[in-house]
Amino acid sequence: MESVQTPDGSFDLAVWLPDAGPAGTVGAHERPPGSGARHAAMDRLIYARSAGGEPVAECELSPAEAGLLPALAEEATRAGAARLWVHCAADLTPFGFTACEGYRRLLADPAPAGDPLPVLDPATAADLLSRAFIGQWGHKQPDPEWVTSGEAVYVGLPRVGSWAGLCRAEPAGRYVDGPGFLPGQRTPDGVRALVRGACALLTPGPVTVDTWGDPAGPYLDIGFEIAEEVPGWERILR
Repeated sequence: MESVQTPDGSFDLAVWLPDAGPAGTVGAHERPPGSGARHAAMDRLIYARSAGGEPVAECELSPAEAGLLPALAEEATRAGAARLWVHCAADLTPFGFTACEGYRRLLADPAPAGDPLPVLDPATAADLLSRAFIGQWGHKQPDPEWVTSGEAVYVGLPRVGSWAGLCRAEPAGRYVDGPGFLPGQRTPDGVRALVRGACALLTPGPVTVDTWGDPAGPYLDIGFEIAEEVPGWERILR
C-alpha cells in the first residue's frame, strides 16, 4: 500500500496497485509498449480500494477530454479495476457511464448551530470509518495517518447500543468532512445532525464542508451554499 492524493487533492488514499507480475506493482518507467492513448490513460488513472474494498480506478477529465474514456476504461479493466470513477462536467452516458452525486465544496457563514454530539475516541472513530461510506461514490479506504491526524476530531451519532455514523472536523481549519454512516443508517436528518454536531466544535464563524457522492439537499437545508461542484460518473467494468 502507498498514499496518493485524490483528484481534488483533499486527502490521502490507501492505494491498490494493479498487478504487473510477482511484485504486484507497476511504475511509469515499466510501462509496456503501446499506443499514445494507452500511455495517456496510464498517466491519468489513480488506483485505490473503495470503502467496500473493491479495486477502483479514478480520474478527473475536462469535457474536452471525454474522448480519452475508451482508453481509460480499457486500461482500468486491464489493470483489474472493478469500477471506473470519473470527475467530469460533460455528459458521459454515451460512454456507458452512470451519473452519480459527485464532489461538492459547500460554505456556510456562520456555521449552522446545533446540539453537540459525543466525541469519539480514536479506536472507535477508526472502526466506524472502516465501515462507513460503503457503496458511496468517491470514497476510498482512508489512509491511517489521515484518520489519526492530530488536527481531527470525530463526533458520533448514537443509536441504541451503538453508532449510526460519524463526522470528522478540523476545528483549527474550520473544516468538516461530509459524514459517513454504517450501511442502512444514512438519512437526511442524520446528515444534518452530524454536520451540526461537528460544527458545534468550532468557534463562531464560517465553515467549509467537502462531500463526495452525497446529495446537496441536507446541507442546503441548514444554510450551506455550493461553492464548487464537479459531477461524478461511474462505469462498472466487471
